[in-house]
Amino acid sequence: MAIALYHLVTLITTLIFLASSLQRWLLSLSKVKYEKYFYAATVIVGITLLQVVLLDAYHFTHPLVLFLLHFPVKFLAAIFYFAFSCYYLNLDETFKKYSKILFLPFYAFTIVHLLLFINALYDYSLLKREVALIILQSEDLFSIIGNLAISVLNYFVIKQYESTLGSFSYTYVIKQTQPVRNLLIGSIILTLCWLLVSVIAENTTPATKQLLYFILRMLVLVFYGGYIFYGMRYIRKAPKRIQKAEEPSQQAIQHLQMVGMAPIFTEKELTSSNTDIYEVTGILSYFATSLFDKNKVEEVLWDVVENCITYLHLEDCVICMYTPDRTKLVQKAAFGNKNKGKRKVLSPMEIPVGEGIVGRVAATGKYLYVPDTSKNPHYQVDDMFRYSKLVVPIYVKEEVVGVLDAEHSQKAFFQEEHIFKLQLIAKLLGKKLENLKTKSNTSITNDSQYIKALDSLMTQAHIYRDAQLSLHSIASKLNISSSYLSQIINQLTGKNFSDYVNQFRVEDTKKKLRDPAFADYTIIAIGLEAGFNAKSTFYTAFKKHVGVSPKQYRKQVAKVPIV
Repeated sequence: MAIALYHLVTLITTLIFLASSLQRWLLSLSKVKYEKYFYAATVIVGITLLQVVLLDAYHFTHPLVLFLLHFPVKFLAAIFYFAFSCYYLNLDETFKKYSKILFLPFYAFTIVHLLLFINALYDYSLLKREVALIILQSEDLFSIIGNLAISVLNYFVIKQYESTLGSFSYTYVIKQTQPVRNLLIGSIILTLCWLLVSVIAENTTPATKQLLYFILRMLVLVFYGGYIFYGMRYIRKAPKRIQKAEEPSQQAIQHLQMVGMAPIFTEKELTSSNTDIYEVTGILSYFATSLFDKNKVEEVLWDVVENCITYLHLEDCVICMYTPDRTKLVQKAAFGNKNKGKRKVLSPMEIPVGEGIVGRVAATGKYLYVPDTSKNPHYQVDDMFRYSKLVVPIYVKEEVVGVLDAEHSQKAFFQEEHIFKLQLIAKLLGKKLENLKTKSNTSITNDSQYIKALDSLMTQAHIYRDAQLSLHSIASKLNISSSYLSQIINQLTGKNFSDYVNQFRVEDTKKKLRDPAFADYTIIAIGLEAGFNAKSTFYTAFKKHVGVSPKQYRKQVAKVPIV
């Protein structure tokens, strides 16, 4: 009687849970992907519970019913929760990367069940009933192992996401990933309980066995039911908070790039197009800082064409410069078929001024865009024919000294943004060539303003709190050259990169050690939240900058007990 009651309660509760999950899944189809996958996973959990309850409560013998009740949907729940985590954390490509592999067990056991179904239809003529039963029983073990493996992968996905939020405090990052972390931890605990109950139940009485499974199934329903009705409210809000928190960081980076470009471009020049100003300043910032340590014309020209290919997604880019007598233009740097991976132009063309598209731009001093070169009689084929061609002049002061020549095989490839960006790059290049010509030591970037803005980025966006912060990562974040960043920090602050970053971490630590609100924090926890990645590194840097250990400092200045 008690066993029948367990089945009835579980069955009714499961049907309510499944109906609610199905309704929410259908409503989520037009919403963000992470909601769709979350509710899809809860539907699978509901179907799996329904399968096991019906199998326990009734002794079905019809092959089709057995096939449906044993269909391996249990393999899908962990996959859908993994998809939920990936899409929630904006790691779409991660799910696409692993999805084919993750679905393999499901496909494999689907084939196995089809074979068992056919076997049952033919009265177990292919495999004995006992063998088929062993296969079905082993499926649970494979499912548990598979779920745990996907959970481990899910954990690393969450850690990967947290590393991208390095500019925020440890506490803030944990709060943002808490919804997926809780779901992951809960699913791991339930999977381990499933394994434990499966082992214990084999050596107990039928009544005890049913009670254990009843408790386990109700725990699953309570956990996932709680997430359906309450967890999703928090999950929906978290991405909005992250996006809102990122805005000050992006604004600080954009400001840094704007002030860095001040010696070359006016604000009006940078905003005279509908192109995203953040994208434009980011590209120009990298170009300018990449040229920082280039002291020869040849180095400058090759650096520009290589960066043009990367940042403007071109197929071919060539810089042509005037000959000394200013009657011809000669190809001096190229990236594409003319280069073959070496900094040497293969069979450089000489173009008379005024002839062809390149020669006409040099003569008129105005850019020229040809969306379909097959219809332009002035187009000259170089290494191969391409449909789109954009040529902009390079000025040194008010004199044209060469041209930037870009091509693409797609018709009408170049848009307004390409023209805008290439003209700004040409102006930046002209400024650098002017400095080389006059042998001026003046930088084409505003180095002191870069440092001031970088200081502001440290104090406002707190990027030093990222324990994985490196010279390369911060340079990539700011769209500037790593070598440039290293040199200006050394020259203008007198510190190397590590000392420069650690000074902000130490100040952050000192502030928290003095703050009663952090009285319950251990000293090492405060240091790690400030961005230090190890106790020894933290203590060494703190003593170097302050003169005493963190423990001595807290004892001297903080009105809180030593923890």
